[in-house]
Amino acid sequence: MLARVNRLALRLLGGETSAWPYALIRVGLATLVLLRTHVVDLLPMDHHAWVPGWLEYHPSRDRSAAPALHSPLGFFPALSPTLTAALTWARTGLAALLLVGVRPRVVAGLLALVGYSLMAADRYRYLHHLHLLWTSVALLALCPADGRLALRSPRRELVARWPRQLLRLHALAAWGYAGLAKLNGPWLRGETLRDLHGAGLVDGPMVDAAAAALGWSGLAWGVALVELGLPVVLAIPRTRLIGVALAVLFHLGIETSVMVSTFGATMLVLTVSFLPFGSSAWDSPETEGDFTPRLENGPRADDGPMEDPTRSAD
Repeated sequence: MLARVNRLALRLLGGETSAWPYALIRVGLATLVLLRTHVVDLLPMDHHAWVPGWLEYHPSRDRSAAPALHSPLGFFPALSPTLTAALTWARTGLAALLLVGVRPRVVAGLLALVGYSLMAADRYRYLHHLHLLWTSVALLALCPADGRLALRSPRRELVARWPRQLLRLHALAAWGYAGLAKLNGPWLRGETLRDLHGAGLVDGPMVDAAAAALGWSGLAWGVALVELGLPVVLAIPRTRLIGVALAVLFHLGIETSVMVSTFGATMLVLTVSFLPFGSSAWDSPETEGDFTPRLENGPRADDGPMEDPTRSAD
């Protein structure tokens, strides 16, 4: 039994993979944080502001309202204006350092801590897309940093695979739980979507065309099935590219129909972890059953001891 558990763990988490997914996800998440922490409303993403007092507010709507910097978490201290200003500037500085790859693991951990702390300090801004963003940044603290897309030169072609699997699981859980949350009567009957459309929160040519063709109930079922199906399709190596294409189309459709801030962009960045970058046999569907670690340019671990070339044939 223990051997089977070890073999399963080795299959899921062992081996090496390309360093490129980690670099691309790092750049993508750092860019999203910088976009959210900019005072100029460059994109409709509910940006933060750099200055104290506007941690999670849209500049054009809530600029005059100060957030309630008293967390409902009893153990969490209230932030003073000075500390708030320092943390908001630190958040932006850390995101810039992460973007260029300066000590990315340490910086990612600090950025996640600062960003999540600022969110937790504001009792009115516990937002799901920010929770997703900061937990994604936190996972970067576990990812290898070999210098790609950074200020220093790359060191290794292959790096540890298990952090990539954690990023994948992180994304699969977000889709899966989003789908499970929709398995209720009001959503499946289309009432939720119809009410959101009536309130102007869900709109656009794509959703109008889909509702006309499928009805609100059919569209609601379609959304739930896609979110429940993505974890399955992406978890199977042979259907992974189909899942990536479906995820991209799905989130592009959402972005054109409903305001979800950084949620869609964060999920698309995490989707990079499923792309077939040049990697070891562990990520190849053709060798999915071969779980024996290989040395780079060397023998399999179970091939037995290497022959000493200095020994004679005798």
